[in-house]
Amino acid sequence: MGIIARQSVRNIISHYWGILAGGIYTVFFIKEAFHDHPEYYGLIVFMINYMQILLPAAELSMPNVVIKFFPKYAGNQKAKSEFVSLVLMVVLLSCTLISLIYLSFGHFFQPKDHPELFRDNYLLIIPLLLFSALFETYASISKVILKSSFPTFLKEAFSKSWIFLTIVLYWTLGFGLQLLLWLYVAGYFLQFVMIVFYLSKTRLVPVIPGRLLRTNGKEIARYVLFTLMGGSAALMASKLDNLMIAAILGLEFTAYYAIGLFLSNVVQVPERSVSVISIPYISKAWEQNDLKTIREVYIKTSINQFIGGASIFLLIWINMDSLQIILGEKFGNIRYVFLFLSLAKLIDMISGANGGIIITSSRYKLMLYLQLFLMVLVFLSNLILIPRYGINGAALATAGSMTIYTIAKFFIVWHLFKMQPFGFQTLLAILLMVSGFVLSKYLPSATHILQDILLRTLIFSAVFFPLMLAMRISADLNQYLYDLLRKIRSYLKGTSR
Repeated sequence: MGIIARQSVRNIISHYWGILAGGIYTVFFIKEAFHDHPEYYGLIVFMINYMQILLPAAELSMPNVVIKFFPKYAGNQKAKSEFVSLVLMVVLLSCTLISLIYLSFGHFFQPKDHPELFRDNYLLIIPLLLFSALFETYASISKVILKSSFPTFLKEAFSKSWIFLTIVLYWTLGFGLQLLLWLYVAGYFLQFVMIVFYLSKTRLVPVIPGRLLRTNGKEIARYVLFTLMGGSAALMASKLDNLMIAAILGLEFTAYYAIGLFLSNVVQVPERSVSVISIPYISKAWEQNDLKTIREVYIKTSINQFIGGASIFLLIWINMDSLQIILGEKFGNIRYVFLFLSLAKLIDMISGANGGIIITSSRYKLMLYLQLFLMVLVFLSNLILIPRYGINGAALATAGSMTIYTIAKFFIVWHLFKMQPFGFQTLLAILLMVSGFVLSKYLPSATHILQDILLRTLIFSAVFFPLMLAMRISADLNQYLYDLLRKIRSYLKGTSR
């Protein structure tokens, strides 16, 4: 199994660990912990999204710079150390500047209801921003030296486990909102400390800024300008629905929307697991003008991401009725939020690593125009549909905008680089997903909710997954499962002696 496949598997394990922790607290604990004060959870979601909108400016696109330009210096230890030092110093200075701007103007943007909750706690966004920017920068350094597993573990498994612990403690001990928010900040701080400690152990890159790289920075500056603007637009587009719900409907509806958004993000786990290692690989291939490798990665990311995402989507969808009952009347009205957002993400996943191909190529400037277009489209569509259809309107607006954006990326890669990721296996994958969707309507039900979930999941899995393997839709997935079964058999033979 190649390095992409191995690290993708490790990343998937971290993502699913995060899914398990996040799924448990989302489905079982949030409705209990925040039943009387859903605005508290809405405030947390609002503040995290607010911070993430500021994050591209605080990072000044340095994580993207690392991915794009680090391969140029990888063969020279001195230049590599100076390049990393330059990146870290830029991030620290940028965080300071953005924090000062936020202190001056940031508190003017408030949710519609309970504005006092935000005014009393808006300063906490500054440490959240600093720790996030530094973590993402160190994580990009780790990824570009092809060590993506640990930063993915920290961002997915550790962070979700920490939130799980925080929510359980809040629910059981009944402490106040202030301590709850500080525990969230502590999670970001620990995440940053651990990535620094990990990289210091590898001895492959410096973790403390030292001598700066002396170079003509025009190429890097141009790249920063375009990726910063584009990255800010893309991130804002992904967070606008949450912020506009808070501004138009209030923090309570932000909390409810967050449940459906979380479940749709679970569907996207295979894409995040694969892209975290495939994009540095594509960047390296561009550096060597290796179009064959880029084409192979493009095809593999498409089919592997879609199969993984479709499997998760269907497993959640067949149990949606039970999940809504478990979540209760307040938090459970998320069927169409999940459906709209998940379908848009599946379309994005089946299109493969087209965004990674564009952003790491010489035509990266095109991503700026696409992402600015996406931001405007998300804003206008949400502005029209949220007042009319509430959180379902937000999901429909965001999903429609994402789909148009995905189609545009696909045609750009096809036109400029003569690449497209689809083949006969793609058709088989789509037919299998549609069949699974239809099959879900005819599955038997049980009287008890947990029994119903277990019965539906077992019956569906017994039909869907053997068919997927028998049709050999994804050669990588089949090979991995065969290797895993072989290791299990060897282990069992060893223990029986």
